[in-house]
Formats: sequence, C-alpha cells, structure tokens
Amino acid sequence: MITELFLPTKGGTAVSFDDDFRRLGGKEIHVVTADVPGAAEFDRTQPNTIHRVALKRVPWLKPESLLIYWKLLVKAASLAARYRFIAIFAGRVLPEGLVAWTIARLRGRPVLIYAHGEELTNWGRGRKFALMRFVFRRADAVLANSDFTRDTLAGLLGVDPGRIAVVYLLRKSGSYRATVAISTNGGTTWKGNKSIASASSTFGNCLSGGGSPFMGDYIGAAWAGNTLHATWPDDRTGTCQDEWGGVSF
Repeated sequence: MITELFLPTKGGTAVSFDDDFRRLGGKEIHVVTADVPGAAEFDRTQPNTIHRVALKRVPWLKPESLLIYWKLLVKAASLAARYRFIAIFAGRVLPEGLVAWTIARLRGRPVLIYAHGEELTNWGRGRKFALMRFVFRRADAVLANSDFTRDTLAGLLGVDPGRIAVVYLLRKSGSYRATVAISTNGGTTWKGNKSIASASSTFGNCLSGGGSPFMGDYIGAAWAGNTLHATWPDDRTGTCQDEWGGVSF
C-alpha cells in the first residue's frame, strides 16, 4: 500500500486506511507512507510492516511535489525488488497511483487505486487532470466511494466501468446499511446490491465537527480473491465508529 495519508496523521482517510490493512493481514502487508510526528510510537503497535519516508514539497521545484514522487518511487521499487507482492494499492491517484502503477507494471502485478471523488472535479482540465486520467484508465481496479464517483470516472475520465467496485450506504427511512455492487460487463448490469452490515445505522451520531454528515467520505475496501472487504462509519452502538464486513461474489 502506497499512501501519504496514514495514522497517526489525523483525518478519516488515514483512519480508514489503517483499519483496512490491519484487518487484511499482518507483517506480510507493507505500507509506504509519510514520516510524521508520533509515527515511531504508533508503528510499534501496528500489525503491518510500515515504511516511513520524509515527504515534503519543495517550492522551487516544478511541480513542487516532484521530490515526493521520487521518494515514494525509490522506496516502493526497493521493496518490490525484495518481496514478492500479490498486488499494489494506492491511497490516491496522484502521486501514489502513478508510483504504484509504475512499480506494478515493472513487476507484473495488478494495481488498485482508491477514488475519493473530490479529485475528479477539483483539478481543472490541465496537465494534472490529464495525468490523473492516464493513471485511472490504466489501473487494474478502481475503488469508487459512491455512485457519483463511479459515474464520473466512467463518463468524464473514460475508465472502464467493469473495473469499478462501488461501496455505498443505502438509505431507507432515516437509517442506512453499507451495501456493495460490482459490474463485470462494463456497467451494463451490476451484481450485488448486497448488504454487508448486520444492522442498520442512523445519521444522528456520524457527524463531523461542523455538523455535516461524512458517512460516505470514509469508506474503504479491498479485494481478497472473490471477496470484497469493506469498512464504513457505523453507529449501531450509539457511537460513530468504523465497522468491517465482507461479501463474496
């Protein structure tokens, strides 16, 4: 897994990634991520193998993130040369997705990229947008966090809908359940709409500090064979917390 965002960095995305990959396995799962304050202490209790890299933008470089790309690439390449990975995950399309795609093609491994939604509409139509489209269209799998993200990936970026798994919160009368669906024929038909939650949740407790619901923003998932494992915000106990489940197709 290549991601700039990982605990102890604050934020729902970092929490979700940590939860996803600690549930998927132990030390055989390697995470390349940013070195941040408190990382050494956190890593001692994290079951995965964590590799920290100093990631800082340099104002005089064009782009400023060029050194971040290079450091992630060097670290990921060195790990790929030492270990036989089954697949490579990227927490975002840029810079992580480009690095993951490069390593995956060099090592003959599949690459899965998380799509969060905001990157699809907030990056204009310049060179960054073109690079994002290049990477998404060449991924072996893309994880979309909503129907909107899935449709934008397919319609605006030209990503094959057949390679997109959707995890969403199905709302019914003020409550919701985490639900999954996949398409294997380019989006013509969809398998699933399967619930992966054993109980319903409400919207009352899963609110951000500003009072806006964030349930759909912090969903994570990963494939293991024919089973899709997912995490989602759940408040069945009265407290909003990450819940986890899986379903086979």
